[in-house]
Amino acid sequence: MQCGDMAHALTDHYEEVIDRLIRLGLFANRSEAVRAGLKELEEKYLNQDYLRPEPLPPGTLKEIYRKRQPEDNEEEVRAVRASYRPKKGE
Repeated sequence: MQCGDMAHALTDHYEEVIDRLIRLGLFANRSEAVRAGLKELEEKYLNQDYLRPEPLPPGTLKEIYRKRQPEDNEEEVRAVRASYRPKKGE
């Protein structure tokens, strides 16, 4: 897929960084340097395992979506009631 030329704005600092990389012979031109930087960002942020969550242990979804029974919430209800403080006028 061709996107055509893309305008960009870089600070003087990054313009100089790219120029230095070219002078060092690491890249033939600015486009190569920018592509290399984008590739690094892609690998760092888009191809990492932290973006792929661990699979859930067997039975987890069944437990999450199981039909709840009234007694399942007793402890939670007690905790909420214990922390409840009526506002003035209630």
